[in-house]
Amino acid sequence: MSEKTYSLEMTIRSLLGNKRYSTIKDILITLNAADIAAIFAELEPDMLPLLFRLLPKELAADTFVEMDPDQQELLIVRS
Repeated sequence: MSEKTYSLEMTIRSLLGNKRYSTIKDILITLNAADIAAIFAELEPDMLPLLFRLLPKELAADTFVEMDPDQQELLIVRS
């Protein structure tokens, strides 16, 4: 994992803990789908549905394609 991804992961964890969803969305929309999927891969599975819902539809679709099959299934089952 790159240092940038680790830093973003820690930032997102902190923001989630403080329920700063708008700030998380502002960060995520600046990233490409592959980077978002990489961050999601490092987070606890129970965080994914909430974070995924913060993404705009097109970015969410692109990110979904980049995610591993287990994460995709989790989102489908929990949605």
